[in-house]
Amino acid sequence: MMLNLFPEERKWKEDTPAVTTYSPDAVITSDEKVYLAERVSFPDRSHPPGRDPVIEIVVEGQLFYRDKAKYQGAQNVGLKRCRNGYYIDTISIRE
Repeated sequence: MMLNLFPEERKWKEDTPAVTTYSPDAVITSDEKVYLAERVSFPDRSHPPGRDPVIEIVVEGQLFYRDKAKYQGAQNVGLKRCRNGYYIDTISIRE
């Protein structure tokens, strides 16, 4: 389980390094959800102002999402917006 936060440049520059990386403990259940042991937060201050963060979600070595946090696809896998940035508690791995 890995969650990465990239600057917006990751959309067009493959070698852009992650700003932050999380590897939380998690449990995958039969309802195709990944329950994180703790909430993972991506505060607005963790990426350059005026730029959109790119979120990457990898579960058991499989990429489930890599795109801007503000897109509907991020919400579909479980990313939520709050007044301070974004957070995730549960990941839906249904494709």
